[in-house]
Amino acid sequence: ASAYLYRGIVYEKRGDLARAAQDFAAAASLAPHDLAARYDLALTAAKLGEKKDALKLYSELRRKDYPAAWAALERAAQINNADFDVLANQILFAACLKAPQENAKSKAKAKRRRQ
Repeated sequence: ASAYLYRGIVYEKRGDLARAAQDFAAAASLAPHDLAARYDLALTAAKLGEKKDALKLYSELRRKDYPAAWAALERAAQINNADFDVLANQILFAACLKAPQENAKSKAKAKRRRQ
């Protein structure tokens, strides 16, 4: 699975998004517990304009194990710690995790004010 993931990253960096998507899909199929391939597949689907597929993949990722996702991002940073995409993805992931928590707090405050 790792070989497909890394080759998919190379294809993505070269701009060959179709081949990257194929390799990310193969990696995700071989290692369904590893979220890195699914995440890269979602990003690639979005870049290819396959919005429905990308949204479905993002939704699946949101229901998954967040510590594993952080570990995947950490591995990506170890591979290439100067890659802006890795940093940007870490920031986006943190924001996605924070948004539902903030929404829940805001709703709870509003409910208390109404009571």
